[in-house]
Formats: sequence, C-alpha cells, structure tokens
Amino acid sequence: MKREAGPAKRYAEALFQIALEKGMLDQWSAELGRVAQLASEPVAAALLASPAGGTAPKRRAIDTIAGPLSPEIGHLLDILLAKRRGQLLSILADAFADRVREYRGIVRADVTTAVLIDDQVRSMVATRLQKHFGKEIEIHSSVDPAILGGVVVRVGDQLLDGSVRARLQHLHERLRAATN
Repeated sequence: MKREAGPAKRYAEALFQIALEKGMLDQWSAELGRVAQLASEPVAAALLASPAGGTAPKRRAIDTIAGPLSPEIGHLLDILLAKRRGQLLSILADAFADRVREYRGIVRADVTTAVLIDDQVRSMVATRLQKHFGKEIEIHSSVDPAILGGVVVRVGDQLLDGSVRARLQHLHERLRAATN
C-alpha cells in the first residue's frame, strides 16, 4: 500500500492543478469521494484490482454505481483502469482531498471517542481545536470503546490523548514507579 501512495499522490496533484484551473475543486472532490467509497467496498476493490474482465466492464460498473462523473474524472478512471491501477482510487481520492484542504487552510482532525458523539459535541470539539491550531478544522469521527471514555484527537502527526485508557495507563506507571 505504501508503494502505491507515490503514484496516487502524483495523480492527485496533477488532478488538483487542473481542478484549480477549471474551478472544479468541489465537484471533483465529490465525484472522487463517491468513486473512493465504491472502491473501498471489498467486492469492488477485488474487481478493480483484478486483471481479468477488461476496462470497459469495470468502467460501466463504476458509472452505474457511483453516478454521473465529469469527463475529466471519467478519463482519469479510464487511465487508471487501462494501466491496471484501479486499486489506487481510494488513495488518490484521499490525497486529492488532503490537497484541497491544504489549499483552503483546513486541517483534518481524526477524533476518536468511546461512544458516538452528536453534532453539538462535534461542534464544541471543532471550536476548541480551531482555537488550539488557529485553523479551520474538519472533523472525522470514529468510535472505539477500548478508550473507555474521553477523546483522542490526531491532527497530522500530532496526537492529543485525553482518553480514560491513557489516564489509567499513566496512573498505573506512576504507581509502579512509586513502588520500585
């Protein structure tokens, strides 16, 4: 997967530059998001990675499920499928979205909580993170009951761990150190 990130990022950067010139950032982001969502499904991922079947049936399947696509995104799909690089779609879409966020000064925050958070809590977390980082924040939330409570936030390479699990581990380490 890591080996595939390089080509996917190059495709994403080229696509970003064209989208910027044509004023198509939002539309192409949405289209790539739909295609990436499809490509992340196990059956679709297997179909895209398979050398069997040819390009045309794969393209028809994508068009049918993902809905109408602009000619440029369609052409990109044709290139990727012809070069048997359909497995790059999810990585490419993520790289394109990252590039669009960077251009707009938006920071992605991956927020993990023990239970699902509602819009009010999401807004409160976003506001606090905006103050902390001084940038607009795009929240991507997930649930992990193993953290027991609190919140874990990853922004880029920074990790803010306010989980109950981390606090308990820290307390355990302090108690162990005190008894030695």
